[in-house]
Amino acid sequence: MKLSVTFINTLLASLMVTAALTRFLPDEIPIRFGWASLLFPLLWPILIFFCYWFEKVWRSNAVLFGLTLALAGAVFLI
Repeated sequence: MKLSVTFINTLLASLMVTAALTRFLPDEIPIRFGWASLLFPLLWPILIFFCYWFEKVWRSNAVLFGLTLALAGAVFLI
């Protein structure tokens, strides 16, 4: 159960981080997409490792859910 929740939450958080990166970097569009395509395959395993750092499942879920909500708000509302 923890593994499936971790994969889903880290996938959503990684997508939001790369979306925020493509939105807020001050470079041209192709350069932003290049950085996002390089960052996503590195960020997903890092976030999975981060989830197993906590002893309790709800802490990692709370951090990833908060990160996802904050970045989604930044991307869609700003």
